[in-house]
Amino acid sequence: MLKACSLALLALSCPLMIPGTVQVMAADVPAEQPQAVATTMSKKGNVRFGPSTQAKVVATLEVGAAVEVLGIAQGLPEWYVVRFPREGSAWIHQKVIQLDASGKTAKVIEDRARVRDDSRQGGNIVAELALGEEVEIKERARNGDWVPVYPPSAVAYVHKSVLVIPQGKVAGLEEAEQQANKLDDVWAEAQARYATYKEALDDIAQNPDLAAMLDWEYLDMQLAQVADGHPNVRVQHSAKRLKDRIAPVVSAALQVQRAHKITPIRDVPGKPPVVVRVDPLPKPDTPKNDPPAKPPIDPLPKPDKPVDVADLKNAAAQAPAASSFAAQGFLEERAVAGTGTNHVIIDKNGKICAFVKTKPGVDLQLSEFFWRLVGVKGESQPIDAEKHGQGGGPIPLVLVEDVALLQ
Repeated sequence: MLKACSLALLALSCPLMIPGTVQVMAADVPAEQPQAVATTMSKKGNVRFGPSTQAKVVATLEVGAAVEVLGIAQGLPEWYVVRFPREGSAWIHQKVIQLDASGKTAKVIEDRARVRDDSRQGGNIVAELALGEEVEIKERARNGDWVPVYPPSAVAYVHKSVLVIPQGKVAGLEEAEQQANKLDDVWAEAQARYATYKEALDDIAQNPDLAAMLDWEYLDMQLAQVADGHPNVRVQHSAKRLKDRIAPVVSAALQVQRAHKITPIRDVPGKPPVVVRVDPLPKPDTPKNDPPAKPPIDPLPKPDKPVDVADLKNAAAQAPAASSFAAQGFLEERAVAGTGTNHVIIDKNGKICAFVKTKPGVDLQLSEFFWRLVGVKGESQPIDAEKHGQGGGPIPLVLVEDVALLQ
């Protein structure tokens, strides 16, 4: 048995460019928020919570009012995502923020803290803020426990017919949308991959070799791409938090793999492979003085000596629970015969990707999220094509237990 591996975080070497692949690395993904396009209203029009005339109104802006366009609405090119207007109303409960010494800004101290457009629980949800985000405190009176704020990361939607968009900026917005879609796919894959890896961690007492042989380095690289480049601040925070929390697992697994010359595997044997929607990320360079890694033995590579995973077991005990959505997209009220519900999730291609209804006994109002970009969690059951009549194959019906705003 080898000595227990050190838990010190290993620095990853610079990635290689692999010919024939589309790289989603730091060179391609901006490390900062995408540059907003400053524009104005071409006519009096409404800013809405979602990309639909059915979505509730945030504010009505006059001709010439300034608007910051952040991108194109997912799957709905007639609508633009804009920075939440300062003319909009936004309130947050004092229990979820901590004011700084100046009293002009505050830090969010609870993940998924909700900002509403009124100083009451029944107000429309403006945004869900990540732990650690900052908000500006408005210079107006509080209303009881509610504090008037401006949330810089919040967004809204405006139809392109009421905006002055310089033609030279359209291509940049379209390119930003493509990049955002790519990072959405990386984030979805990373969450799904961690869910399968977490099962291996939970089973580490019975099968220690498996958790040690998974490609934790690849997962770590994916999370880094999302944390550094995703246009959504909340997604950035979530990816960075997961990356930081699994760092001890990544480090311990890398120590075992390098000590035993193990070639890591990306998918868990016996489990369905994680769907890859973007080309694989490049692997770090292998030191030239190391002997070549031994080829994997199907279905699971076996090291020459027993693997000492004491440190990995300790790190596994601290790994966070996996979190992934049963479906994500825009939540719309739409009756489809044969499904037993009047609510659907629309994906980035404008198609129904899930039917949804609140799980019995769960205190949740789906109407709060109409035409909002959301992720839903809950048990799923397939509805066959002959029942839903939408063409294609089965579409899941999700019994929703939780809804998270994604934008």
